[in-house]
Amino acid sequence: MSEINIGGTLIEFGLLADSENHFAQQLMARYHRGLVHPYCNCLDDKECREIVIRKRSYYFPSRKGNTSGNHAPWCTLYLNPALTKYSKDNQPAIIENGDRLDVKIKTNLTIITDPKPKVSKIYGSEATANKTKTRASITLLGFLHLCWQKAYLNNWNANCRSNRGINSVASNINKIANTISVSKQELSNKLVIPHWVFREDDNQIRDKEYWDKTREKSIAENQQTLYDNTSYSGKAAIVIGVVNRLVKSRMDNGNIGVSIQLLDKLLWMPAEIAKKAEYSFGQLLSEIGKPDRHIIAICTVFRSKDYYAIGEIALMRTNKQFIPVDSSYELQVADKLIDECRAFTKPLKLGDDPYLPDFVLNDCRGKWVLEVFGVTGDEKYHIRKLEKIQYYHDKHMQCWRWSPESDRGIPSFPSNE
Repeated sequence: MSEINIGGTLIEFGLLADSENHFAQQLMARYHRGLVHPYCNCLDDKECREIVIRKRSYYFPSRKGNTSGNHAPWCTLYLNPALTKYSKDNQPAIIENGDRLDVKIKTNLTIITDPKPKVSKIYGSEATANKTKTRASITLLGFLHLCWQKAYLNNWNANCRSNRGINSVASNINKIANTISVSKQELSNKLVIPHWVFREDDNQIRDKEYWDKTREKSIAENQQTLYDNTSYSGKAAIVIGVVNRLVKSRMDNGNIGVSIQLLDKLLWMPAEIAKKAEYSFGQLLSEIGKPDRHIIAICTVFRSKDYYAIGEIALMRTNKQFIPVDSSYELQVADKLIDECRAFTKPLKLGDDPYLPDFVLNDCRGKWVLEVFGVTGDEKYHIRKLEKIQYYHDKHMQCWRWSPESDRGIPSFPSNE
């Protein structure tokens, strides 16, 4: 729920950020560099939540510097202050510079075969070189959430097409990839999102032969992009894609191959990485191939000749429209919201955010959060549930709830009329 007040006009942030929304572009052109500053309505306090209107080839909104922690945890413009705050000894995991982000990921993107000793120019020794500032980091899954959020893929508008596909995901993330730096390089130089490649003058009849040829062309171009982005020795690409299946190595060494949609070659998890993935994402691994969902992988990939090895991997569950969900119950709610043409946001966890609702409705007059309480018989979970309900009450948020174990079906959603 990120409603922006711009000159007295209220507009949802996702619509304002849509470069193809003619009304939003006209509205921002009117107030670009003006004396009236738009602001976010996510909370009703006196904290600064001003919005800055910027311009490239089109107008777009971004939060004012150093205000990300002032927004509600469920707001699109929110970033956990723990990830952006400087301290005496640490730089933050996310450094903001206007609409650009410099991100430190908690994973290796370079393999160093001959490490150089850490020598400080000031202190002159390896021991004292460590006195320089270190930097906090974000997990690989947190980084995937950040990309999804910055590309507005966790938002659904009533006018969205119900067949959002991998090309929409690739297009939206690629649009913002040049505004994110990872390891001193733009994400766009490392990123590979396998997708369909269509001819610009494509007006053919889309029969089986057409799709076979298009698939062959798409796989070839995606594979070439991965090859090019791993061409520097010891440098990793960051691959984001839909997992098709897992394949055990014939060599009985514990290695597991990951088949990514629209990639020809398998990406191989060494045995220790495969064990780590099973421990962290075992439930999601068991859901690969289910027809009502996607399992999205983000992984760092290194290449040796034609062999692609995964350095680290994280997984995320989405429904068929690529809305992230934390459970099968949430998936049912997301699908029902889409079927009823509702506008909503799925807040995503970037750090230790204590009070993130499962969903937020963006098309109601009042402020509504949606909660799915799917666990029973757990005292800690029950206490946490009561804390969240009280938190929403204190913030003047109305809370819709579904308890699958006790309710016969999904309750009706709050009215959007």
